[in-house]
Amino acid sequence: MLGILEKLSPQDLAALGVLALALVTCLVCFPCYLAFVALTGCGPARVQSVCSYILRLAKRRSKFNYHKIDNHLYLGSLPRTMEDLEELKSLGVGAMVTLNEAWEMELSNKFVRDSCGIEHLHLPTPDFFAPKQEDIEAAVHFITAHVRKGIGVYVHCNGGKGRSAVCVICFLASFMDLSPELAYDRVISKRRIAPMRGVLGLHKQWRAVKRFCRRVSRMPKRFEAFAEESPVCQEVTAKPQELATVHVADSLPHDEPPLPRKDAEHVPVPAASTGEATTDGLPPELHAPVHAPPPALNVPPEPTQPPCVPQCNHYEERFEAEASSDSDEEPPLLE
Repeated sequence: MLGILEKLSPQDLAALGVLALALVTCLVCFPCYLAFVALTGCGPARVQSVCSYILRLAKRRSKFNYHKIDNHLYLGSLPRTMEDLEELKSLGVGAMVTLNEAWEMELSNKFVRDSCGIEHLHLPTPDFFAPKQEDIEAAVHFITAHVRKGIGVYVHCNGGKGRSAVCVICFLASFMDLSPELAYDRVISKRRIAPMRGVLGLHKQWRAVKRFCRRVSRMPKRFEAFAEESPVCQEVTAKPQELATVHVADSLPHDEPPLPRKDAEHVPVPAASTGEATTDGLPPELHAPVHAPPPALNVPPEPTQPPCVPQCNHYEERFEAEASSDSDEEPPLLE
């Protein structure tokens, strides 16, 4: 071996060194990096997907099962057949939240939405990891909107114990104003889920739950204005045009006459001493007094300019005078 290395050139030795370094990196450093990402959940989404795919190779396929967590809320495993979806629809489920990646699913989103008539929200999340904060918020809003309408919602991942349980816990904490611990206890009392709280609070999925609850607690309370309207508000909503009509004559006191309209035509009013009614049927005392126009001001007329009179051409007269003077005078003699 040493004899072979001695015969190699420096360039060949450098190439072998680079190859050995790459081999060590692939066999030692990369598995260590995958283990770090799998334990902490810190890493790119593609690396997390690779980790979940490797870990799923040693995991057996779970059967379809579910549990009712709360009114109109179900948590369970991945539905794989049309019969599973029909069973969910018989329970009143009309919406579904899926946290599986595309390679895990056996029924497409289009089939669930179009063929089965179930509203579907797909939030791809690698297995054994926690959903993103924006995905958790989207799932909570989706579940809240359908639960308030009385529509059943089915939340699932592969086994219904990790990713989907995170979204359900966050929903209960937000919707019922519970602490993360109480929401977790409420879910685990109905269904066996991953032991998120058993690792001193360092589990990546439990950290996602705590982070979401901290965000919700810092946000201002969102009130639903006019949830229960008074009879007056309902009447205004029912007949807005009729109640918006304002009668000026009814709002004025009875001892004061109504104000005349600006766009009304001026009708001559006879003297008040006659007591006769005008052409519009109203007595003279109800009409506004008619004021005479102000007298015109005596402004002196502007002085007129005199007409233009053609004047003589001074240039022609001067030219003729110079010509006559030149003809009469003799030029001086030169000495």
